[in-house]
Amino acid sequence: MTGEPTPCQRSTTRTAALETMPPEVLDCIVQFVDADSIIPLCHSLPSCKYISTAMLDFAQRFPLEYYTPSELWPDMYLPMIQNTNSKMTDFPIHHMHATRVYSRIVSKYGGNIHVPCSKNVLNYVDALPDFLSVHPGDNRSSSGWAEFLCGLADANKQIQSCRVDADSAYNDWSEVAKQLTRLQIHSLVWRDEGYLAVEIQDAFPSISGLHHIEVQVPEDITENDTLSRCVNLKEISFMQLLHNASAGVVQDILRRIKGSRIQKVSCETPSPASYRIDMEALDTISSEFLKHGWHMQKYHAEDDKVCFVYQHS
Repeated sequence: MTGEPTPCQRSTTRTAALETMPPEVLDCIVQFVDADSIIPLCHSLPSCKYISTAMLDFAQRFPLEYYTPSELWPDMYLPMIQNTNSKMTDFPIHHMHATRVYSRIVSKYGGNIHVPCSKNVLNYVDALPDFLSVHPGDNRSSSGWAEFLCGLADANKQIQSCRVDADSAYNDWSEVAKQLTRLQIHSLVWRDEGYLAVEIQDAFPSISGLHHIEVQVPEDITENDTLSRCVNLKEISFMQLLHNASAGVVQDILRRIKGSRIQKVSCETPSPASYRIDMEALDTISSEFLKHGWHMQKYHAEDDKVCFVYQHS
């Protein structure tokens, strides 16, 4: 009587089965592999070894980053500073090649390339794929952002998500607004302790492909026709809504988005530090939204947003 296969035999059988799969099927599977599993998978399948090889080659070019797999897969986080003395003309060619090869692998499998706002990044912007996500880096001034976004626009990059940590009270954002209109941006996240600069809001309708906007509070959005002129805008998020929630806040939001194509309004999830208070605020907001035909979507503990979706009668 034949005994049960050993764990080693079962693992070998699974690996052999994967090796016989068509490349397009295997590519679909790789898209769903997490950071803890990508290296073992690459070591098991010769056809995937090029992924871990390119990952290691990229990480070794930037030893001061101390990269871990979770920072390189499924998304890739680019370094802020490579060499303080490097200039556009003498950026190491091996660094450029490693960046080009691995970033395109990540992009192929549906991962995002996260790029910090830094003059150094412009050293290798031509090596990056066409679609990027942008976040704050070592230069958060309006002039720094303007120069950085200008470099991305000149390189014809498209932005999946652009997050700006701003201080509108002490900066002129008109040049940043101009550069935003030169880019195709799916999601714009504007985090400002003061207020949303008027120049930025006025630029919204001219930003190609703008689907989602995130600000701190409803008061950041000036009551005018700006949102109604955004032809692709479908979602708006307020990530400090629960701290100042009241029954009137929903009326305020609906008044500010009136005439727009927005179909989803989001806010932050309740904080563990103020869970009871935040839940009471969320209940109030949810009840008010429901009166106007907006239904709260079910959310999970790991989510960072609670979404309200408008349902036509």
